[in-house]
Amino acid sequence: MHHGVLHTSGPTGLAPSSWPKYRCDKRNTGSSRYDGPQTPTLKWKYQTGEEIISSPAIGADGTVYFGSFDGWVYAITPEGSLAWKYRTQSGVSSSPAIGADGTVYVGSWDRHLYAFGARGRVKWKRSLDRRPIEHDILRIEFYGVLASPAIAENGTIYVGSYDNCLYATKPGGRVKWKYRTHNGIDSCPAIADDGTIYFTSGVYVYALEPDGALKWKYMASGAHRMWGEISSSPALGAHGTVYVGSDDNNLYALNPDGTLKWVFETDAFIDSSPAVTAYGAVYVVSGSGRVHALDGAGTLKWSYDTGDMVRRSPPVVGADGTIYLGTNGKRLYALNPDGTLKWRCNLPGIVRSSPAIGPDGTLYVGCGDGNLYAIGP
Repeated sequence: MHHGVLHTSGPTGLAPSSWPKYRCDKRNTGSSRYDGPQTPTLKWKYQTGEEIISSPAIGADGTVYFGSFDGWVYAITPEGSLAWKYRTQSGVSSSPAIGADGTVYVGSWDRHLYAFGARGRVKWKRSLDRRPIEHDILRIEFYGVLASPAIAENGTIYVGSYDNCLYATKPGGRVKWKYRTHNGIDSCPAIADDGTIYFTSGVYVYALEPDGALKWKYMASGAHRMWGEISSSPALGAHGTVYVGSDDNNLYALNPDGTLKWVFETDAFIDSSPAVTAYGAVYVVSGSGRVHALDGAGTLKWSYDTGDMVRRSPPVVGADGTIYLGTNGKRLYALNPDGTLKWRCNLPGIVRSSPAIGPDGTLYVGCGDGNLYAIGP
């Protein structure tokens, strides 16, 4: 029986595309090797039934994959037409991750992790949350797989669930191990070159060995606040530094051994992930909409105030250093590497989806009006 067996002869790891997963790569850098759009020209838009929080992923052939709160997973051609769609049993806020063989992995609020093959065929689906659903209307409880998957070099899929567990799943769907925390997990794991898995849950940053053993955990909570949950996904710098934002207003830089390197305090909570570049720049957006540019030592280089609240829409960086981000003020921004405005455009809804950059310079982003927008050359 071959189901659940990893075939070493086949390709593993991430798809060889411009943007195969949430935050672009296994280290969650949010940095592309391609330039993004230099002007805000609308190429096309694709309408779904509800808000899109899921961030797009791009396949090797340019197909754009994302989910919508309408419960569907969509595959859209680079020209803007529907390739296929599949209906899950609940909303989809998870961002897809595409394996080297083209398999698309994505979670749903229906508690399942899905694996899609060619033309949207379901290769398998795995329930990752078996808790009984609470029907007490006074008890606010999240269920399901809200988090975005990550894929290791050997093909293992790591994904968090709101049952407080991080799961390691083989490409065939069999769960290798799970690691239990004390809170739901909606961050996307970052994977270091040595295979260490970094993720966040509650007030902690966790580092796990590839076999699921705990290396360390770090509590990120500022002295001026008793409680600061981490909603940000970690990003890894070139030398293994772990960058993560917290609701306590701080951006933390941790060494690979789990000790604190430095901390930078912003003016508001941080629930979007930082972006890091190969040349050491770190970009983080606070909830007030202020973009902060830091160097690897934690020194502020510049800040830009969009004037709009930003919720869970992390910045992304093009190869030329342009920084792109969306806001709750229904705007999309492009900033130059020196912190000046390159362009901005208005959209019909709030932007909580993080953009993805295609190989031809097209920027894809989901919007609160239910549309996926393609903005490009």
